[in-house]
Amino acid sequence: MLEHLKNCSIVRTHSPLKYGGPWGKLILVGWIAGLFTFPEYYLKRGEASEEDLNNFPKHLRNKLVMLKRASFF
Repeated sequence: MLEHLKNCSIVRTHSPLKYGGPWGKLILVGWIAGLFTFPEYYLKRGEASEEDLNNFPKHLRNKLVMLKRASFF
């Protein structure tokens, strides 16, 4: 996932979490899922790259959005 989102500053900022063990990786996936669930927010603030978001695999994007939405309830 990180390879597909190289130009997103929000992902680069949180990428050290991948070394934080299972909890760090889980938090990182949560950040990425939030990026795809609310892309307008991150695009407006300049923390996401529209090109990276469009080139991300659609099946994985859909799974991340479903994961994020399921965690709200």
